Amino acid sequence: MAFIKCTFSCDVNEGYGLTETCGPVSISTHDDNSAGCVGTPYPTNMVKLVSVKELGYTVDDKPYPRGEILVRGANVFRGYYRQPELTTEVLSPDGWFRTGDLGMFDNLGRLKVIDRKCNIFKLNTGHQIEPERLEYIYCDCDLVTQAFLYGDSDHGFLVAIVVLDPEFLKIFLTKKKIIKEGSEPPHHQMLCIDTMVRSAVMSEINNHGIEQDLSYYELISNVYLEPYGMDVYGLLTPTLKIKRYEAIRHYQVTINRLYEEVGSTVKDQSQMANITNWKLNKPSSKMF
Repeated sequence: MAFIKCTFSCDVNEGYGLTETCGPVSISTHDDNSAGCVGTPYPTNMVKLVSVKELGYTVDDKPYPRGEILVRGANVFRGYYRQPELTTEVLSPDGWFRTGDLGMFDNLGRLKVIDRKCNIFKLNTGHQIEPERLEYIYCDCDLVTQAFLYGDSDHGFLVAIVVLDPEFLKIFLTKKKIIKEGSEPPHHQMLCIDTMVRSAVMSEINNHGIEQDLSYYELISNVYLEPYGMDVYGLLTPTLKIKRYEAIRHYQVTINRLYEEVGSTVKDQSQMANITNWKLNKPSSKMF
């Protein structure tokens, strides 16, 4: 925000809205020089927070109330076309629209979006995982262009579907001496299924995660290298976000196989930490 304001030398406002609200719900004022808040509600609608206790967000939180963002007003849609069940799921009888976003109000009454309700899950160790935050971090690694992380309450670790940059991958594998310098590398699809390549890539992106101060339970324990990109399968929104539920359905067989490869014997946190450290220290071992 500061960079954009300085570069263009003009006011830049942050706002919040959804397709279902026909545009903005809130927007920051022109004299608000802070960043990270989406302002106060428009006169056309009302905004309130509802506690989501299972995720640890309540309207009684201190110093600021937190919860799911609900919107009601003339700008809120009437329902999804020919989808009455989905409409009932997100619209209350008195007209409040459940956005699925988690937010908080600060001391000035400004709204701040802090997370997504449906995208947070717990591992069987009790740790809460924010996959979109982790995916953003892993995509900051030069090798990775797209990442989809999966975990559930039946397992204590994460698996991932990762799309790699072909050119960076060749450079990386040459440095690791998996590909001989000056030789013609195998086709990208063949590299993605190679055992040593998978192992080296997972070690590299996990090391990147460690450099970003991720905890051991936020690291990846097994990875599938997607050779074509998730956009090929229609798994990205127009704003290039992962359609998480569709991605789960599409990759369900792959996800099951990734868990089977790791094994279901890792239950407690200390075991998981030891296995993660062993993998990071043996980037070229045949673990798959």
